Amino acid sequence: MKPFVLAALVGIALYAPLYAPLAATAGAQTIAPAKPAPLRQRYFPLVGYGLVIGLPGTGDDPAKCPMMVEYLKRLLDGQTTTAAIDPASLRGQVAAVMITAQLPPDPQVSHFDVQVSSMCDAKSLAGGALLTAPLLAADDKAYALTRGTVAPCAYNPSVAGEGCIVNGAVRIAP
Repeated sequence: MKPFVLAALVGIALYAPLYAPLAATAGAQTIAPAKPAPLRQRYFPLVGYGLVIGLPGTGDDPAKCPMMVEYLKRLLDGQTTTAAIDPASLRGQVAAVMITAQLPPDPQVSHFDVQVSSMCDAKSLAGGALLTAPLLAADDKAYALTRGTVAPCAYNPSVAGEGCIVNGAVRIAP
């Protein structure tokens, strides 16, 4: 705490009892002190990794993006299907993406926007569906889950390989 703030608080604490009798004798009403302003609130950056599926030929080329195929295999591992994934059949229909968002400081805000960016060579993510993915903070804890249909971002709709999901993330307890 800064010295002048500390001195002001000590001064108020020392002299407040002296003013109380004066206020009572003059018939004045005591005024409750105002609530202190909250410290600067800030948004917390979140990041995640996921897959956008259902793209109309504008997704990743599996030959150039083997991580997309690996992620899809890991996602399907343990599911009821045992079919092998043919990377050639995925050409342009799936994209590996990085997901970013800003966690609002107000805990009452449960849904917020996310940005989705291609990690490989997808030409467009518009119209694809982002599969459910966790969003992590710097402390490696999941603070939100995200999913939804990717649309061009309103602030810059012409950027290739990027998109937004309005209210696409939901806050969860870490």
